Amino acid sequence: MLSSPNQLQLLSLLLKIINVKRVLEIGVFRGFSTLVMAQVLADDATIEACDIGYEYLKPYEHFWQQAKVEHKINLNIAPALETLDRFLQQQLKFDFVYIDADKPNYINYYEKALALMDSGGLIAIDNVLWSGRVADKK
Repeated sequence: MLSSPNQLQLLSLLLKIINVKRVLEIGVFRGFSTLVMAQVLADDATIEACDIGYEYLKPYEHFWQQAKVEHKINLNIAPALETLDRFLQQQLKFDFVYIDADKPNYINYYEKALALMDSGGLIAIDNVLWSGRVADKK
């Protein structure tokens, strides 16, 4: 859902260290992590931000414009697995993937993210041990 400031500082550092140009974010919610990542990316870098709905983001999206980073963000409103399948068909590649969406689909997002990764890319997954439930096979 909403990443903590400490998590976002770590993400920002990782993006800078590996000089990311193409980010795939699965799960946008209010767009705070999208904003933070866009702020540290180079001006020619892009984020493909995926979410199933717009209702949680709508009240906050104007912050992207205020921060002058909206040109780096492509918002994809659809079920994320459908969007990832489209990216696979387009043979898109990403340097960095951040997964923070519906927990039961994490394994599906991870498998598709692997296929979308550029060599040397990095996948960050939020809430992997979310009360220990993601580790369960249920």
